[in-house]
Amino acid sequence: MTGVEKLLEPGNKTTPDVVLLDDAFQHRKINAGINMLLIDYNRQLKDDTLLPVGRLREGMAQMRRANVIVFTKCPHEVTPIMRRILQKDVRLKPYQSLFFTTLDHGDIEPVFSAPKLEKLFYVEKSYAMLVVTGIASPKLIFAHLKQFAKKIEIRSFPDHYYFSDNDIQSILQKFDTLQADKKIIVTTEKDSMRIKDMPNLPEEFKSNLYYLPVKVKFLDEGENEFNKKILNYVGENKSNRELHQRKNKR
Repeated sequence: MTGVEKLLEPGNKTTPDVVLLDDAFQHRKINAGINMLLIDYNRQLKDDTLLPVGRLREGMAQMRRANVIVFTKCPHEVTPIMRRILQKDVRLKPYQSLFFTTLDHGDIEPVFSAPKLEKLFYVEKSYAMLVVTGIASPKLIFAHLKQFAKKIEIRSFPDHYYFSDNDIQSILQKFDTLQADKKIIVTTEKDSMRIKDMPNLPEEFKSNLYYLPVKVKFLDEGENEFNKKILNYVGENKSNRELHQRKNKR
């Protein structure tokens, strides 16, 4: 029995109107109502190849199964010419919707007991930073933080990485080698959540650790269209389910 089947079992106190699957475009056992395909703007599919040589799990022809295609991590402005190029690259079909999103970074925040940074931090560039990441594409966060740092170094771990005690000690050793009067360790919001769960973290690490908040932002007011598409689907299918339940009771 799949997890979805278990959720829909009779007798459950609450039956979901929507089941959202992450990283499931290749999941064939479940017939999804909406398939969303996310493509990293900085890692175009046309420049990639199938596993094991490249990173693709399926050929580009399978993009036809997507109802929604979203280019992620775009620059804050994508020109009309570039949009047309990307639309052509994905061979957009009449039944498919295309969206573009970018990342909005917030102010750097302490993870534990580190003091909150003053606004002058973003102007003076007086701090050295050790940036610690466990994500697939750390280049964007590195480029963003570089504009605020006097000196910056990076420790990059694999995507979805779970840090060990030895990793923390290694990070601290690297941090101690930074030659600066003011210095901090900065990680991603995603990585900070995993680090928070680690027991017995050294106080030196906790008192210098910060994270960079990030939000996804749709370009060209695409958020309204995207939300409308999802809400319409949820509303229509919720009504269908309730109608189906009423018929069964009869």
